[in-house]
Amino acid sequence: MTVAEAMGETATNVQHTHLGANAPTEINARDLFSLDHRTIIVTGASGGMGLTVVKAILQFSADVIAVDCHEAASSAQEGMHYSRPLRHQDLQRIAHETNTHLTYHHCDISNLESTSSVFGDAVSRARYPLRGLVHCAAIGWTEPSINFPIEEAQQIVEVNLIGTLICAQAAATLVLKNGGPSASFVLIAGMSGYVVNKVRCVREQGCGCAFCVSRSNSPYGARGTPNAAYAASKAGVHQLTRNLASEWGSPCPQAKAKDNGGGGGGLNTARENQNARSF
Repeated sequence: MTVAEAMGETATNVQHTHLGANAPTEINARDLFSLDHRTIIVTGASGGMGLTVVKAILQFSADVIAVDCHEAASSAQEGMHYSRPLRHQDLQRIAHETNTHLTYHHCDISNLESTSSVFGDAVSRARYPLRGLVHCAAIGWTEPSINFPIEEAQQIVEVNLIGTLICAQAAATLVLKNGGPSASFVLIAGMSGYVVNKVRCVREQGCGCAFCVSRSNSPYGARGTPNAAYAASKAGVHQLTRNLASEWGSPCPQAKAKDNGGGGGGLNTARENQNARSF
């Protein structure tokens, strides 16, 4: 399925060209298809992936409701876009150039009441109906599983898995309440939900990083990245998306899981979850 189909549209005016030495380093999303007269919610919108997703949606000509745990848009982190940092000011410029609206909202996505309130208030002020959700928000860190604090593991699962369900519920409720057209949900999961990440330390052995500590403390040697809580939460997102897609048919939103490639700040090539059903 193409990106356009995942957003509920049919791609138009796609230019097929042979890439050469003079090929452009950046393609405007508007050249692929349009999302005119739509509002899309993006969570985790101040992170590297979220910033890049917001940029693409603005270029598709849709208004964006950007949600993050940061208090204000001015505190948005820098996200890597090619070799240049992508900043909040860049997104506001793109919004101005594309005649779209971009608003930022502080929200704790692991809290149902807060998320429902923020989503509802933002959608009520939007120019166009809510037609989609791109859920990028997530947390995670590495530490040997033998002594990983249970309260931290619970926090990771609460944000990454329960938070995904909360955002999907809040957005779907608004779509049905407003009686608008169907919507499409993209829930960012990760390859950590499929496989065990295996890495090697790029510094000297025994440098004290989480990887070296895990290797030195394990009688079995280095077998994978010590991120069990994060990986389990992302595996849950994959299965959650399958169930939502199976349960929610028209007129509820369609749901798709996307794999972020297991990367950090930047947006990696998304791989479609072939096991998810879409409508």
